[in-house]
Amino acid sequence: MLPGQITFILHREHATLAVERGFPFQLVAESKRGYKWIKWVTEIELSDNLNYKGYWESRGYSNSGDLNESFFGNLMP
Repeated sequence: MLPGQITFILHREHATLAVERGFPFQLVAESKRGYKWIKWVTEIELSDNLNYKGYWESRGYSNSGDLNESFFGNLMP
């Protein structure tokens, strides 16, 4: 996988994903922290709003989720 790519995961260790892991699929971005991964996709909404904050981001987590930056974004001194 190339950096920045998102992968649809259908199987884990050669078995269909379990419900608690996001059945029928999970979206994984290996270059991002786990809270940027997606389980139980119910809808997809596209936006060009650069100020949008998702569930975790509105609670102080980094908006980019990059592995090389502070976990809590701007909350860290």
